[in-house]
Formats: sequence, C-alpha cells, structure tokens
Amino acid sequence: MPTNYDGTRDGYGGYADYDPFDPNGTGSGVGGSGSGGTGPAPDPVGDPTPEATLRDMQVEPTGTLALAYGKHVVAGNLVDYSYTTGPPASLKFITALGEGPWDGVQEAYYAGVTLTASGSSSTPGYKFHPGTLSSGTNDANQGTPQFFSTSPTYSGTAYVEVLLNTTQSVEERPDKFKGIFRCLKVANYNSSGTVTDAGSYSTNPARVAADILKRAGLLNRIDWPSWVTWRDYCNQTISWGSSTITRFECHAAFVGGVDLVTALSIICQTGCTYWQDDGQKIVFLPVLNNAVLDPEISNPVHTFTESNSRALSVINIDRRQLPTGYIANFRDIDDTYMTETTVEYFDENLETNIGSSNRIELNLPPMKRSQAERICYYRTVLDGVCATSIEWIGYGDSSLVLPGDYVSIGHELVVAEASSNYIVLVTQTEDIPESEAPGMRRFQGKLLVQAPYSDNAHTVPIT
Repeated sequence: MPTNYDGTRDGYGGYADYDPFDPNGTGSGVGGSGSGGTGPAPDPVGDPTPEATLRDMQVEPTGTLALAYGKHVVAGNLVDYSYTTGPPASLKFITALGEGPWDGVQEAYYAGVTLTASGSSSTPGYKFHPGTLSSGTNDANQGTPQFFSTSPTYSGTAYVEVLLNTTQSVEERPDKFKGIFRCLKVANYNSSGTVTDAGSYSTNPARVAADILKRAGLLNRIDWPSWVTWRDYCNQTISWGSSTITRFECHAAFVGGVDLVTALSIICQTGCTYWQDDGQKIVFLPVLNNAVLDPEISNPVHTFTESNSRALSVINIDRRQLPTGYIANFRDIDDTYMTETTVEYFDENLETNIGSSNRIELNLPPMKRSQAERICYYRTVLDGVCATSIEWIGYGDSSLVLPGDYVSIGHELVVAEASSNYIVLVTQTEDIPESEAPGMRRFQGKLLVQAPYSDNAHTVPIT
C-alpha cells in the first residue's frame, strides 16, 4: 500500500465534484422520516446550507456509500488491492463507487489515459459491476470479482476493478484512477403512484426526488398528480441555439450525513421548484416558464383582502446587501472530461439602482451551461429584483396556504391608490398562538414584479 495516502483529492477516496452537505466527508448518509414543515427550494430568502458546497468531494474508505444520481466524475474508495514488484510489476485494485444499481461507465482513466473494458482475468483494463443485489458468486453482474477470485461479491455496491499494464503498474498509484460514470437507476411512476419502470437511468429531477423519498420510506406521501406534472415539465425540450435540450436535469450526489429536507431541496433547486409537506402529502410546485403575474388570470391559491387579513407591512432591508447576480460553479456535462466551469448572470438595472454589484457564488451539481445560467437568472430575480418582502396576518380561511404558494394581495392593503392586486410568493408561515389571535396565521412573502423563471435566460452554446 502506498505510504502517501492522506485522504486528499489525490488519495484514494472521493467524488470529484459535489458535496453540499458534509465538508469533512463523514456522517451516515441520507436519512430522515416523518413530516412537518415545508421545504421551498431554493429558499428565496437565501439558502443557508445547500450552497455551502465543496468542489472536491472526499469519502472516507469506511464511510457510508454515496447516493449519486446522473453523471459524475468519481475516484471512489479503495477496498481491495494487490501489488507485486515483479519484474514485471503488476497492480490491481477494486474501487467502490456508491450504492447501486448504477447504469455504467462512460469513460475510465488512469493518469489521464483511457482504460478499456477487460474481458478476462489476465487482460489489463477495467471490469464494472453495477451494484445489483448478488445472487451468489456466479452472478453474471455481481458475482466473484474478475481480478480477485477470493473477494466478496459486494452485493448492492457499484464498483470497478482495475488491472493495470506493466508500465502503469510500476509507480504503484491506484489513486490515479478516475472515471465518468452514469450513476443510480431510478423508478418511474404514473399519476396514481403505480410503478411503470422498476429502474432505469434517468436525470429527471422528479424521478430522483421520488427515489430519495422511497429510501426514506415516504413514497406513499407523494402527491402523484403534482409529481407527474413536475416530471413532465422537467422533461420537456427547450430551444438552445440551433438545437433543443431537456429543460431540467439532476446530477446530484449525497455523501455523508444529510437530512431529508436538505436533500430534497437540493434536488428541487436543480428544477427551479418548490416542494411542500402539509403533513399528509408532499406536493411539488415548479416555477413555470414566464409565469403570468396578472392576479386576474394567474389563479393564485388564495386572495387576501381587507376582509380576511390585516397588519400588512413592508420588511425593511438594506438594498446594498441584495444579490445583484449569481456566479455558478459546476461541472459541464457537455464537456468530454466534465471539467469545472463558471457562468454568471447579473441584473444591470439592479446594479445601477443600488450603485454597486454584489454577485454571489453558487456551487451547483454537474449540469449543462444553459441550466446553470437559467438557475442564476432565477435566483437573481427572486433574491434581488423581487426583494421587496412583506408580512401580514391572515384569518382562518388561509390555513392551507404554505410556502411556495402564489397568493393575491389586495391593492388596498399595499397602496391605497393602486387599481390592481399584487402577486406574492409566500416564503414563510407561522401559526399565531390562540391566546394572541385565535385562528390566525402570520405570513411573509415576496412581491413579484417580474416572472421568476424563463427558458430563454441563457446565452448561445459554445461551439
């Protein structure tokens, strides 16, 4: 075993892209059950944790297996290893990738040189095992490893075993292995929650969210009609330059301890979507393309007027602290090597009005450049352009209004001389104690002066 292993990126362990939850690489995986509360994603007030990300994700060899969705650059965890000095030198090793079943290998590299699949125990190259539940040592996919005849089957663990050629073996550096992998297979469902596909490779955010909820034992809590609407909306194609692309993809990876709320919020953020948990069902609310803001035709879930609300006030903010734009760091899935890149969106009028720029860094999972630009636009509009927040008290008929809902606020509550109502995105709700105001609730929300999302908020593809 090499003596220079220190757990850094150039050691054995790690995903080379994304860890929004656990900078130290420790913890016990995705968990959490039960209900309570709501989970807007992203929180338009400003996410406190989903953007506290690491660019280079490291996993301890004894740690919990990663849950990885979509496509990722993965180094993995060394779990078996054999080296002989020869001559000729020979190095072979097994690298655990994550919880299975995974779809496959897109590319595998050693020290930047492409490796090919090996068909025998003596042929240099790699052998991929998807992480299905093994039926025994003779299982065609998850049986005894090809290069390690006495090793276990690693049932349920996606892994790759590698046999290097003589030249590559001399330096005894298994840490120089990396690959680009298509990760977890996920199920698909219809509007009744019936399984229509037991498991296939998909980057659809809705299917990823369902898989996370299934692992937490909460699949029966999903509001399937809203889930199908979200799935199909994400899957629609939009124009980008002279071609078309899928509107939203999710390539999230979870390593170490993370609660269900955070995981679900990360997934939903990739699709510019809110989720709600009312204690019975989990509902998904995508922010639609060029959402109509006219209170007469946009069908808000509730209308607050002088007769069913009171005590409306504007929340004072220091406009100099507003984000005027976002700078997204991510791995470009259209790039052959999924190299890290950066895109930026800022609102010129906002910076002019404030008198300065305040562009915030945003670390995202792997995605297309178009999607990263559209997310930056979405966050800029919600956090900067639509920064005017209000709070008010609603009466008993507002009990079903939750964060993520669009509501109409009567014009007479905001500006007496105005002639039309306002559309507000609810960001916080709170039940007022019965002793203070029986049956009433306190709300906070953002006045929407601009559609938060647009399919066209991207620049032309780089060719």
